[in-house]
Amino acid sequence: MSRPNTPESSVFSDDDSHPEDPQAHADHNVDPLLDHIPADAPFDVAGVPDHMHADDAYAQTLINDAIMRSTRPDPADPDYEAEFRTTPRQPLYLVTLKSHFEQNNHRAAINLLKNRSPIIVNQDFRLNTADDHLVPFIQGHFVDFILYLGARIGLDAVLPSPIVRHDHTWHLDITFSNLFKQWPNAGVASLPLSTTGRMLYLGSRAQEELWLAFVPNTLLEQPDALPDMAPLPPAHGQSPTSTSLSSDHAYMIVMFFASLLSRMHFQDIHCNEEYPDPISYNSITRVTDIL
Repeated sequence: MSRPNTPESSVFSDDDSHPEDPQAHADHNVDPLLDHIPADAPFDVAGVPDHMHADDAYAQTLINDAIMRSTRPDPADPDYEAEFRTTPRQPLYLVTLKSHFEQNNHRAAINLLKNRSPIIVNQDFRLNTADDHLVPFIQGHFVDFILYLGARIGLDAVLPSPIVRHDHTWHLDITFSNLFKQWPNAGVASLPLSTTGRMLYLGSRAQEELWLAFVPNTLLEQPDALPDMAPLPPAHGQSPTSTSLSSDHAYMIVMFFASLLSRMHFQDIHCNEEYPDPISYNSITRVTDIL
């Protein structure tokens, strides 16, 4: 049964609608779960129907495991990762990857994932690091790890070449809000010294982190000697495996930068006393606003 039309609504039964009426056909196919009225307010996420909710993306580790399982589906030999780690390496030149990319050769690129392939950078793609016009900098990269080391005492691994210091677009972000961040003591980030109690996080430049390492005197006096891997004795209350400086030494570095930037009349940095005694977080906040 249909009911009489009213000014507020017009509802038809299946018997009352006419096949030749396109508007009636459109009204009949309206999804009751969707709001077809033009929105006059910000979209409300809470109003999304349950059947339209999407799960979070899979973690990359799960995707990696799925790829390795697809290459060794035998359930009787599940140690596919160990087998992959022990397979012989097949060198892969960067020019090969460049060729696959330019030719959109997806199949060949995917086949490369079945082997362990250390990537060799062709000489044509290398830059002369001794060039004064070159500043080591990578913006928005997907490189897992890259390490710059200074050739001498100081911050020369961070600062640009004197020839390009007029480039005012070069900058770095110094922060002292994470003084006790731990150095990533993985094999790929190994240094020729024990990092226990010697590392200080300074900030970042794009995707690169800036660290200050306090090396043993023996490394400076005898550069060709064997690395001094003896850890420093932990400070009071500090973990014996912590790579961060003791709080006293870390606050001394903070005051060094505060005094230096204040003398340079750096914006919003003021310092009334160089090294308060005793030195602590409270005494630093009393004499400078660098924190």
